[in-house]
Amino acid sequence: MNNISYRERIKNEIKFYEALYADEKAKKSLTWETPAAWQEVEKHVNKLIRDKTGYDGYIDYVVNVCNSKSRPIKILSLASGACGNEIAIANQLNVPFEFTCVDINLQILNLGIQKAKELKYNFHGLIQDINNLNLEPESYDFILAYASLHHFINLDHIAKTINLALGDDGEFITLDIPTRNGYRLWIETFEIIKLLWMILPEKYKIDHTSSKTPTYAKEYPDRDYSQNSFECIRSEEILPALNKHLKCKFYIPCLSISRRFFDNMFGFNFDLSNYLDQNVLNFILALDQYYIETEKLKPETFFGVYAKKKTIIKEKRVRRK
Repeated sequence: MNNISYRERIKNEIKFYEALYADEKAKKSLTWETPAAWQEVEKHVNKLIRDKTGYDGYIDYVVNVCNSKSRPIKILSLASGACGNEIAIANQLNVPFEFTCVDINLQILNLGIQKAKELKYNFHGLIQDINNLNLEPESYDFILAYASLHHFINLDHIAKTINLALGDDGEFITLDIPTRNGYRLWIETFEIIKLLWMILPEKYKIDHTSSKTPTYAKEYPDRDYSQNSFECIRSEEILPALNKHLKCKFYIPCLSISRRFFDNMFGFNFDLSNYLDQNVLNFILALDQYYIETEKLKPETFFGVYAKKKTIIKEKRVRRK
């Protein structure tokens, strides 16, 4: 980390997400606008999850494993923000449930908790810095983290706490971004991105997020986003921490390059009614899948399901004299 203080990072994080939910449309939908191209990427990811688990993506997996229980369940969601995913899950549950949503941003969390109250769902909001997560042992059937682990610093502590807080047959379910720290590109990935950038038409290189107005990017901007925030601050440590403290049931690597072309930075440049735009998207997704399947590039997205890892306590033998 650079010299910016921890407190300043928290302030920047809160300010950033409050700005995302500033307009009435975002407040009502409990999410923010994403490009149509990114929605196609999400369909691609959902298919990869379906091929391995039988369920159509993160939300469908959570809904089905929750509904498989024949008893009331307790669910915890880490850094749930405005609870958009959590309410989407609750809409499809047919078992009694208690949902606890944890976030550091009171204003954003209250948007979701208020909506849940209107729907008469059993939701609770908890304001807590997840880097200092403290949970009761064996207190949850399911713990969720959707695109949130890459914002945390104390990943080893968090993974250990999750493991302790899961019930014996509980699951930790996540979809996240295990990139190079700071959301930087791995060297080998950057080489591919630079080659693709050279051949792409200029209309695909308009950056929609780095300044107040869309700006042409002659080269792909490989920035360190953790300089003033928690964005991917220790994302390289996500998978090692989870594998150390939990038992992996499903690990599905999903994307190696597609994020860089189709998320909010450049994704709005694609008009999917346009023949060329549609074919460029399909080509990059197919190329991406080749790199994932051959393991030539590291994943920048993964879906993971983890079970409780039982800790073995070795009793000291007392020698009898």
